[in-house]
Amino acid sequence: METKEMEKLYQSIGSTVIELIPEQWEKVYIYGQVEEDNGQVFFYYLPIGESEYIYSLDIEDHFDIDDEYFNLKNYELLQQFQLLRKEFERNNQELWSGVTFIIDHNGNFKINYDYDDSERGAYENKVIWEYRYLNIRPEDEWEQKVINSYLKDKEN
Repeated sequence: METKEMEKLYQSIGSTVIELIPEQWEKVYIYGQVEEDNGQVFFYYLPIGESEYIYSLDIEDHFDIDDEYFNLKNYELLQQFQLLRKEFERNNQELWSGVTFIIDHNGNFKINYDYDDSERGAYENKVIWEYRYLNIRPEDEWEQKVINSYLKDKEN
């Protein structure tokens, strides 16, 4: 059951990410993994006319963006995901381990919740998420092992 507060947070998360993208885009994938006192949030966007997604933390490398503003907005984004998780908790809903927002340039919005209780770390989850949602196939041997292990677990 979605509450009005959840709907506000969905809009707020989308708006915050869109503010951070300094060019026209076709699609955005946003990932949040939040626990009680820590978490990670990142996103990838596809610029119009391009075939490769840009990772959120690479935006500063490609564009002249104020570091303080960018860091503040990223922190704001993490806080929004923390509030979303608290809203789930407040409403006695199953707590997710990760959530993905998919937004296209027409404003269409999709949300996928993950309920994975594995003991993987944040970086491993990021590698798996990139593979699942963006079809990014790692070149690094360790990351390939992470994907192979994920695929094997998924089969069982």
